[in-house]
Amino acid sequence: MAMELPCSSDWLYGIPHPPVLLPESVAELLVTCVGNHQTGIVRDISKTIAQFGGSITHSKSMELEGLQFVYMASVYVGDREKANLLRMTLNDMRVNATWIPLDPLNSGAPGYKKHMLKVNGYQRSGLIYTLSEGLASKGVQINDMTQTTYPAEGRQMMISWEAELGIPADVDVEEVRAIVADMAQNEKKLSAEISE
Repeated sequence: MAMELPCSSDWLYGIPHPPVLLPESVAELLVTCVGNHQTGIVRDISKTIAQFGGSITHSKSMELEGLQFVYMASVYVGDREKANLLRMTLNDMRVNATWIPLDPLNSGAPGYKKHMLKVNGYQRSGLIYTLSEGLASKGVQINDMTQTTYPAEGRQMMISWEAELGIPADVDVEEVRAIVADMAQNEKKLSAEISE
Protein backbone atom coordinates (compact mmCIF):
# COMPACT_ATOMS: atom_id res chain seq x y z
CA MET A 1 0.00 0.00 0.00
CA ALA A 2 1.36 3.41 -0.96
CA MET A 3 2.22 5.92 1.75
CA GLU A 4 -0.16 8.87 2.11
CA LEU A 5 1.25 12.39 2.31
CA PRO A 6 -0.58 15.37 3.82
CA CYS A 7 -1.24 16.97 0.45
CA SER A 8 -4.62 18.42 -0.35
CA SER A 9 -4.80 18.37 -4.15
CA ASP A 10 -8.58 18.48 -4.45
CA TRP A 11 -8.36 21.93 -5.99
CA LEU A 12 -6.56 20.36 -8.97
CA TYR A 13 -8.98 17.49 -9.42
CA GLY A 14 -11.96 18.27 -11.61
CA ILE A 15 -9.95 20.45 -13.98
CA PRO A 16 -10.67 19.04 -17.44
CA HIS A 17 -7.55 17.74 -19.16
CA PRO A 18 -7.62 17.45 -22.96
CA PRO A 19 -6.60 14.20 -24.66
CA VAL A 20 -2.84 13.91 -24.62
CA LEU A 21 -0.66 12.55 -27.41
CA LEU A 22 2.29 10.66 -25.98
CA PRO A 23 5.14 9.04 -27.89
CA GLU A 24 5.71 5.36 -27.27
CA SER A 25 8.87 5.74 -25.21
CA VAL A 26 8.75 9.19 -23.57
CA ALA A 27 6.41 10.76 -21.03
CA GLU A 28 6.43 13.82 -18.83
CA LEU A 29 4.40 14.46 -15.68
CA LEU A 30 3.51 17.54 -13.69
CA VAL A 31 3.67 16.69 -9.98
CA THR A 32 2.07 18.99 -7.39
CA CYS A 33 1.61 18.72 -3.65
CA VAL A 34 -0.18 21.25 -1.44
CA GLY A 35 -0.72 20.59 2.24
CA ASN A 36 0.68 20.70 5.78
CA HIS A 37 4.45 20.94 5.94
CA GLN A 38 6.23 18.02 7.56
CA THR A 39 9.69 16.50 7.45
CA GLY A 40 10.25 14.08 4.57
CA ILE A 41 7.69 15.24 2.00
CA VAL A 42 10.26 15.99 -0.70
CA ARG A 43 12.19 12.82 0.23
CA ASP A 44 9.14 10.59 -0.13
CA ILE A 45 8.04 12.12 -3.44
CA SER A 46 11.53 12.04 -4.99
CA LYS A 47 12.10 8.46 -3.76
CA THR A 48 8.89 7.30 -5.46
CA ILE A 49 9.85 9.09 -8.67
CA ALA A 50 13.27 7.44 -8.65
CA GLN A 51 11.77 3.98 -8.06
CA PHE A 52 9.96 4.26 -11.40
CA GLY A 53 13.02 5.58 -13.26
CA GLY A 54 11.80 9.16 -13.30
CA SER A 55 14.05 12.21 -13.45
CA ILE A 56 13.03 15.54 -11.92
CA THR A 57 13.84 18.15 -14.57
CA HIS A 58 12.45 21.23 -12.78
CA SER A 59 11.10 21.78 -9.28
CA LYS A 60 10.01 24.51 -6.90
CA SER A 61 8.73 24.58 -3.37
CA MET A 62 7.75 27.15 -0.78
CA GLU A 63 6.39 27.39 2.73
CA LEU A 64 3.28 29.49 3.26
CA GLU A 65 1.76 31.02 6.38
CA GLY A 66 0.33 28.49 8.80
CA LEU A 67 2.97 25.85 7.94
CA GLN A 68 1.40 25.14 4.55
CA PHE A 69 3.77 23.68 1.96
CA VAL A 70 3.65 23.81 -1.84
CA TYR A 71 5.78 21.59 -4.08
CA MET A 72 5.74 21.42 -7.88
CA ALA A 73 7.96 19.45 -10.26
CA SER A 74 8.14 18.35 -13.86
CA VAL A 75 9.24 14.73 -14.18
CA TYR A 76 10.67 12.99 -17.25
CA VAL A 77 10.19 9.23 -17.56
CA GLY A 78 11.74 7.29 -20.41
CA ASP A 79 8.99 4.65 -20.50
CA ARG A 80 5.31 5.51 -20.87
CA GLU A 81 4.09 2.43 -19.00
CA LYS A 82 6.31 3.21 -16.01
CA ALA A 83 5.18 6.83 -16.18
CA ASN A 84 1.56 5.75 -15.91
CA LEU A 85 2.34 3.51 -12.91
CA LEU A 86 4.21 6.40 -11.30
CA ARG A 87 1.26 8.71 -11.88
CA MET A 88 -1.16 6.27 -10.22
CA THR A 89 1.21 5.61 -7.31
CA LEU A 90 1.66 9.32 -6.63
CA ASN A 91 -2.08 9.89 -6.81
CA ASP A 92 -2.54 7.08 -4.23
CA MET A 93 -0.17 9.09 -2.00
CA ARG A 94 -2.48 12.10 -2.44
CA VAL A 95 0.17 13.76 -4.61
CA ASN A 96 -1.37 15.06 -7.81
CA ALA A 97 0.36 13.86 -11.00
CA THR A 98 -0.97 14.72 -14.46
CA TRP A 99 0.34 14.31 -17.99
CA ILE A 100 2.08 17.30 -19.50
CA PRO A 101 0.57 17.64 -22.98
CA LEU A 102 3.03 17.05 -25.81
CA ASP A 103 1.81 18.83 -28.92
CA PRO A 104 3.87 17.97 -32.01
CA LEU A 105 1.84 20.53 -33.99
CA ASN A 106 3.62 23.32 -32.11
CA SER A 107 7.10 22.10 -32.98
CA GLY A 108 7.39 24.77 -35.67
CA ALA A 109 6.29 27.68 -33.43
CA PRO A 110 8.25 30.96 -33.76
CA GLY A 111 11.51 31.02 -31.83
CA TYR A 112 12.04 32.95 -28.63
CA LYS A 113 15.24 34.44 -27.24
CA LYS A 114 15.79 33.72 -23.56
CA HIS A 115 16.75 36.60 -21.30
CA MET A 116 16.69 37.20 -17.55
CA LEU A 117 14.88 40.09 -15.87
CA LYS A 118 15.86 41.13 -12.34
CA VAL A 119 13.75 43.64 -10.44
CA ASN A 120 14.49 45.08 -6.99
CA GLY A 121 12.77 47.90 -5.13
CA TYR A 122 9.77 48.91 -3.07
CA GLN A 123 6.75 46.61 -3.23
CA ARG A 124 3.30 47.99 -4.04
CA SER A 125 -0.04 46.50 -4.99
CA GLY A 126 -0.20 45.96 -8.76
CA LEU A 127 3.54 46.12 -9.40
CA ILE A 128 3.79 42.67 -11.01
CA TYR A 129 0.73 43.47 -13.12
CA THR A 130 2.38 46.67 -14.38
CA LEU A 131 5.59 44.84 -15.26
CA SER A 132 3.89 41.86 -16.91
CA GLU A 133 1.51 44.12 -18.88
CA GLY A 134 4.46 46.00 -20.37
CA LEU A 135 6.18 42.76 -21.32
CA ALA A 136 3.02 41.28 -22.84
CA SER A 137 2.57 44.38 -25.01
CA LYS A 138 5.66 43.21 -26.93
CA GLY A 139 4.63 39.55 -27.00
CA VAL A 140 7.18 38.61 -24.33
CA GLN A 141 6.50 35.40 -22.43
CA ILE A 142 7.35 34.89 -18.76
CA ASN A 143 8.69 31.33 -18.67
CA ASP A 144 9.81 31.13 -15.07
CA MET A 145 9.75 33.53 -12.15
CA THR A 146 10.71 33.79 -8.49
CA GLN A 147 9.53 36.49 -6.12
CA THR A 148 10.37 37.30 -2.51
CA THR A 149 9.46 40.22 -0.28
CA TYR A 150 11.20 41.43 2.86
CA PRO A 151 10.76 44.35 5.29
CA ALA A 152 12.52 47.68 4.84
CA GLU A 153 12.50 50.78 7.05
CA GLY A 154 9.22 51.66 8.68
CA ARG A 155 6.30 49.71 7.24
CA GLN A 156 7.74 49.52 3.74
CA MET A 157 8.26 46.19 2.01
CA MET A 158 10.94 45.45 -0.58
CA ILE A 159 10.54 43.07 -3.51
CA SER A 160 13.05 40.94 -5.37
CA TRP A 161 11.63 39.49 -8.60
CA GLU A 162 13.51 37.38 -11.13
CA ALA A 163 11.99 36.08 -14.34
CA GLU A 164 13.16 34.14 -17.36
CA LEU A 165 11.73 35.87 -20.41
CA GLY A 166 10.96 34.48 -23.84
CA ILE A 167 11.34 37.39 -26.27
CA PRO A 168 9.98 36.77 -29.78
CA ALA A 169 12.72 36.44 -32.39
CA ASP A 170 11.29 39.34 -34.38
CA VAL A 171 11.29 41.72 -31.39
CA ASP A 172 14.36 43.84 -30.67
CA VAL A 173 15.62 43.21 -27.14
CA GLU A 174 16.45 46.91 -26.82
CA GLU A 175 12.75 47.75 -27.25
CA VAL A 176 11.93 45.50 -24.31
CA ARG A 177 14.74 47.03 -22.26
CA ALA A 178 13.35 50.49 -22.98
CA ILE A 179 9.87 49.48 -21.78
CA VAL A 180 11.27 47.96 -18.59
CA ALA A 181 13.49 51.01 -17.94
CA ASP A 182 10.54 53.36 -18.43
CA MET A 183 8.41 51.37 -15.96
CA ALA A 184 11.23 51.33 -13.40
CA GLN A 185 11.66 55.09 -13.71
CA ASN A 186 8.02 55.63 -12.76
CA GLU A 187 8.33 53.53 -9.59
CA LYS A 188 9.77 54.36 -6.17
CA LYS A 189 13.40 53.26 -5.99
CA LEU A 190 12.97 50.37 -8.43
CA SER A 191 15.81 48.88 -10.45
CA ALA A 192 15.16 46.56 -13.39
CA GLU A 193 17.75 44.94 -15.60
CA ILE A 194 17.52 42.54 -18.54
CA SER A 195 20.50 40.29 -19.27
CA GLU A 196 21.17 37.30 -21.53
